[in-house]
Amino acid sequence: ENRVDFAVVTLDVVDTIQTFMDVPSLAVMRIGRCARLVRLVRFLRMFKELDVMIAGFVSAMRAMFWATIMLVFILTFFSIMAVEFLNPISQNLMEKGMWDDCERCSRAFATVSNSNLTFLQQIIAGDSWGTVSIPIIEEEPIAALFLVFVLVVVQFGVM
Repeated sequence: ENRVDFAVVTLDVVDTIQTFMDVPSLAVMRIGRCARLVRLVRFLRMFKELDVMIAGFVSAMRAMFWATIMLVFILTFFSIMAVEFLNPISQNLMEKGMWDDCERCSRAFATVSNSNLTFLQQIIAGDSWGTVSIPIIEEEPIAALFLVFVLVVVQFGVM
């Protein structure tokens, strides 16, 4: 423990001297300051409740990371289907002039990436259902089954 403290202090002194002498920066010296975090972690380990909370937080972050990966794959799968099934309906509505006042609506399901963005906006954020999806459902009511299925799978299955 004393050796680590000595090393950290020595690196700080060398870094301070180097700063005043206009010597080019040594990133290694700054990385050495991260050794202070080791002391902090060792100190925090003394509080068992805090240690349990931190372990729970790390575990939850790991689960959220994998849930996000799964969400991306599921949304991409449904986006591929949306390009095939919803884009023709969307193009019909565009030709009828339904979306003259909406710049993005006609291309909401034109590509997989646009479809992913639309699903992210509508299902995850809950925004613009009335702008894009409702006109599609009114044009082709069977599209409601697909959109509700995507909503249910994402909301209840993943999130």
